[in-house]
Amino acid sequence: MVDPGALNESYNRRFVSREGGTDLSPLLEVRSLRGGYRGREVIRGLDLAISGLTLLIGRNGAGKTTLLRLLAGDLIRAAGDVAFSGAPEGDRPVIGYLPQTLTLPSHLSVKEFVTYAAWLQGQAKFEANERAVEAIEQVDLADRSAHRIGRLSGGMQQRCALAAVLAGNPAVLLLDEPMNALDPIQRDGLIALLSRLSDAMPVMISTHVVDAMAVDANRIVLLDDGRAQFSGNPAALCAPHDLTVEALNRAILERMAMDPTADPGGPA
Repeated sequence: MVDPGALNESYNRRFVSREGGTDLSPLLEVRSLRGGYRGREVIRGLDLAISGLTLLIGRNGAGKTTLLRLLAGDLIRAAGDVAFSGAPEGDRPVIGYLPQTLTLPSHLSVKEFVTYAAWLQGQAKFEANERAVEAIEQVDLADRSAHRIGRLSGGMQQRCALAAVLAGNPAVLLLDEPMNALDPIQRDGLIALLSRLSDAMPVMISTHVVDAMAVDANRIVLLDDGRAQFSGNPAALCAPHDLTVEALNRAILERMAMDPTADPGGPA
């Protein structure tokens, strides 16, 4: 259970409102985005701002995974623009994308895999080696650098995959259900890591682990039928005196017009 006082303190400390005149940089802005796959439109004219640590929440089939794939360039946009405040006009930022399902090569060491990932993302051999060392340190796996991936725990494998994404020097991070299959201790560790990374770049996470992520989120996006039903400060979903995990979950379910027993997350 997350302490309500910690929620209030964290939101007051970390959430920055552009309308309030305070700038939170960098920022990824999505305008009139449309797209889908196999001839089916899933995202329908979406406007969105992503900054700090952003949670993407929605029922099954809401379009969460499709949105992340469109932003990552894994799917082609039918319409709309994606702009990054930290890049020159016309330049596309490097976007790091970690899909929900990823099979890592169990026979390689952490260092070998992350170095290979850096090379695949366009870095020269020497630069790839240096960047791999940095990325492995970023995810706190330096002491496991020489270990085979297949011998790592689920949480460490998730960190290894994240290191491979970070090795490409992304300006934005997109993660699809990164908490799946992690135990509570591993989740807490990954949340702390992602929170730290979000101080330097926008991080969007598709998740239904609202209780574990609430303390560190700058923004929540509720997605339904390819449209944002809500996008903003998590505290805006609840009355200021009732800023608890339970209240957030109730507010999310009400906004999404879901049955109270339903799971607001899951694959999309």
